[in-house]
Amino acid sequence: MFSSAASAGRRLTQNEWKTVGLVTVGALFLRALFLPFYGYPSDILKFASWLSTLSSFGIKAFYSHGVLKDYPPAAYLVLWVSAQMDKALAHHYLLLSIKLPAIIADVGIAYITYLIVRRTWTKRAALITMIIVAFNPVYWFISAYWGQNDSLPAMLALWAIYLAVTDRFELAWATLVAAGLIKPHPIVIAPLLLAWQIHRQSWTWRLLLVPVIAISLAYLASLGFAPTHNPHGVLSWLYQRYAMRIDRFAYNSNNAFNVYAVWENFKLSDDTLLAGFPQRYWGIAVFGSLLLAVLVRMAGGKDTTTESVERRFYMACFSITLGFFMLTTRMHERHNFDAMAIAPLVWNSGLLQRIVVALLWAIFIVNLLYSRILYFIPHPAHELAPGLVHSLSLLNVLCLLLIVGVYLVRFDCPQFDIDAHKSID
Repeated sequence: MFSSAASAGRRLTQNEWKTVGLVTVGALFLRALFLPFYGYPSDILKFASWLSTLSSFGIKAFYSHGVLKDYPPAAYLVLWVSAQMDKALAHHYLLLSIKLPAIIADVGIAYITYLIVRRTWTKRAALITMIIVAFNPVYWFISAYWGQNDSLPAMLALWAIYLAVTDRFELAWATLVAAGLIKPHPIVIAPLLLAWQIHRQSWTWRLLLVPVIAISLAYLASLGFAPTHNPHGVLSWLYQRYAMRIDRFAYNSNNAFNVYAVWENFKLSDDTLLAGFPQRYWGIAVFGSLLLAVLVRMAGGKDTTTESVERRFYMACFSITLGFFMLTTRMHERHNFDAMAIAPLVWNSGLLQRIVVALLWAIFIVNLLYSRILYFIPHPAHELAPGLVHSLSLLNVLCLLLIVGVYLVRFDCPQFDIDAHKSID
């Protein structure tokens, strides 16, 4: 059905639309099976409470009524849409109203993955990768079963990458800012997006639009919720929302299998000293060093083809999102979803990448299941199974080192080199 020629910049054929449509329908059907489940009851009840508050008091009075609101405003704009849907369905399908936006975004990740992968690999490789994303529990467990919304910002971040590689930078920035206004973590790829734009367009006046887009969208998304219309007041209010969210979980690791869980229990203060400095500052410093190294690699690459350059951009985005989860403090287990959303873009790069991504997927599922068990046992200890937590956290960190090593150093072995295979059938 699919040819083996590269498909960069080509419209989807009629056969592609049919096949992609079938995969999408199958993905939606699979997720529909989990709609009736209160996968994580406390989160579902929290979303239901927020939805009720939006229905009763509206957007303007939302933050001043009901239980704690610890997300940025765009997350509640999406929930407001869910509230309207819930009203239209006469409050008979609460779980559908809560879960549907994340499920749509979840399937959107599979579709955008197809669009990106077909640019630098074959249509067949793109279809196989899309199928993996569509039916892999890594992607449907959080949205369709758990009931959380991590797929929304992850999908927007992935879309921003696609818009960037197709040279639609203003739209890419708007999409990435929208992701950060739902949850802040996707913003870590902003330096890479800026470096990519400079690579593609050099130093042009269009770079001046980046802060204009970011500030304008932040203001508009917050305007309906903030207690003032004054731009400075609205942006200050927005900053306080982020600060409150970040400071609420001031721990080394909030059930995340990352570097801090290699040797410590969960939920220890990230002000704990390590070699004389608080762990949170160590995390920021090490992650900052990784980001700098990746940016230098992007600037100093000598790739000769568009496909090669784009593949290395995907690898850079994956390395940074994965490194942010693994190296910085205050991470929850679900915060690795951004990296998991980008991981399929490097799946076809080589044998080592496939092994690493498969390991990361498996560990991510174990981390999610472990966190649910932790909260459903009365008065749990900080760790229920130290051997499991420490060993899998170490394996997670080793996977990061391998991915970063592949990106920063050219391997002589073709099966490890992301430029080795120009098309994979």
